[in-house]
Amino acid sequence: SAWAAADPVSYTKLLKAAYTSIKSADPDAIVIGGGIVSVVGSPFTKDPVAFVKGMYSAGAQGYFDALSFHPYQWVSPLNVLLGHVSLFSQGASTPSTPLNQLIRIRALMVANGDSDKLVWGTEYGQQSLVVGEAMQAGMIKNMLETWQGLDYTGPNFIFTTQDRIFDRLVGTYGLFRSDWTPKRAAYVLRQLLTGVAPPPAKPSNPITTFMVLSNAVVTEVGGGSVASSNRFSPRFSERPSLRQARRRRP
Repeated sequence: SAWAAADPVSYTKLLKAAYTSIKSADPDAIVIGGGIVSVVGSPFTKDPVAFVKGMYSAGAQGYFDALSFHPYQWVSPLNVLLGHVSLFSQGASTPSTPLNQLIRIRALMVANGDSDKLVWGTEYGQQSLVVGEAMQAGMIKNMLETWQGLDYTGPNFIFTTQDRIFDRLVGTYGLFRSDWTPKRAAYVLRQLLTGVAPPPAKPSNPITTFMVLSNAVVTEVGGGSVASSNRFSPRFSERPSLRQARRRRP
């Protein structure tokens, strides 16, 4: 629903049909509605809050068990260069930030009788080539900790496992580099899941960064990593040992 052409009325019609069919086959199945993305409304994109409002106006209430939201923070190299990068937790009162949109979506859910339903964070990440590996780790950590502190949020998914430099959608979002060496973000995620502290951060070195990226390019051109990577995202709710990594419903 990030695209301007996305129509909440048509989507809700499809959602109703899918929900009814799924529940008739498996009453215990969880149907996730929405699939909305944090974007600013424009001629090319659909504001997620407006989309959810349109869903409810079209009769979506009662036809989903949880709502899916991709709370991305879109950061440009210029933002990083100028130092104009905000953390997820700082956006509560700033219009069109992911946290602000999440709060407003929650208000719509409550107003429409869905206060008992959770919002799932179904995709989040940052490109380390854009923000740097340290900032990638810090932004992911802040987002996850903020999300866990809310009582109306569900499982969280991080995009993605491994870098694929030449894949336009994956790029350097990975927790691991193309050669499967862990980035700082991988250690931060391990800390959130297990309590094991990450190793001391190494000073940023442009030459080292260039060498790592060059090696990744060589690896990908040679076909060494493409088959290994996919869109699998670590999830925070499935296994009892990972319970501390998300806030559970009372």
